[in-house]
Amino acid sequence: MSLLEGVTPRLSRSARLRVAAAMWGLVGLGLLAFGVVNLLPVAKGWAAAWSLPAVAVGLLKGHLVLGRSAHRTIARVEAQPHRHCLFSFFSWKTWGLVLVMMAMGRFLRLSSLPPLLVYNVYVAVGVALLAGSLRFHGLLGGDHGR
Repeated sequence: MSLLEGVTPRLSRSARLRVAAAMWGLVGLGLLAFGVVNLLPVAKGWAAAWSLPAVAVGLLKGHLVLGRSAHRTIARVEAQPHRHCLFSFFSWKTWGLVLVMMAMGRFLRLSSLPPLLVYNVYVAVGVALLAGSLRFHGLLGGDHGR
């Protein structure tokens, strides 16, 4: 056993799935809140109307893209040993993608794109993550949402 294996927090499969669901849900809620709070002064009373297309895109992405990703995450965890690393619900490649998406969010905020567009992207991504997180809870179909 390597030194890293000795200090890595290990959780059961169900606990890792709960952590994954919580991470997706909390990040989604945070992005959605950030987008909405920043849209309110930009949209001048029309934030809800301007956000409807973003919500629709987010729901679609959550169903078509993140739903499949949640299914892969669930399958990955179920194939792992019962007690495994806390962060192993994602592969190294996926964790790298998370970092790239965080950098893209920072770039988006610093870009010269219209704030209305930028904050609606945050709304769409937040809604997508929230919708995807429901797969872990089995709310979008039984058997972990598969």
